[in-house]
Amino acid sequence: IEFLVMRNKIKKPLATKQAMTRIRNKIESLSGGDNDLAIQILNQSTDHCWQDVYPLREETQMKSNNIYDEWRNA
Repeated sequence: IEFLVMRNKIKKPLATKQAMTRIRNKIESLSGGDNDLAIQILNQSTDHCWQDVYPLREETQMKSNNIYDEWRNA
């Protein structure tokens, strides 16, 4: 929802169901079905006010992996 709100604020709303479907399909493809990764991808796009979704930057992936390792080892 935050991604959609951000898109509206930058005056680039997803205007059609087909546009929403394409974004969903792209997220699914980029995340490989991993829900946590899909959320990270959406958060990255939202945080940077990007109109589209992209693979996670390496620094973001490494940071996420380090946090996960810390939680797992705690």
